[in-house]
Amino acid sequence: MIDSSHKTEERRSGSNSIFLGINTMLASFLIRPSQLSELQVIDLPLIVLLVLIGMFISWDWLKVTASYKQLNSINCSFKANVILVKENVLPKVFMLFYCIYFFTIVIIILQHFKF
Repeated sequence: MIDSSHKTEERRSGSNSIFLGINTMLASFLIRPSQLSELQVIDLPLIVLLVLIGMFISWDWLKVTASYKQLNSINCSFKANVILVKENVLPKVFMLFYCIYFFTIVIIILQHFKF
């Protein structure tokens, strides 16, 4: 049972590293300040697609974290459950970033086309 718990923790850590790496790369690409000020209409579909991908990845990260929390509750590991509760914060922060970015793009589009 201890070996199973350790393997679960290793998989949890590995999946968190993958999700963190993907979100960090996406966010670092999107967060360039000059990009929003120089945004052209032709760039919008790609930017919106990247934001939606980031939202999907963050949502999936939350689901994976919830799955590991459920696995650890079966193993009765209190410490791991506390860690998993704290791990939910980071995907939510990325999700908030992508939502704010998406609405910023919508505002820019509305200003550009003067709706």
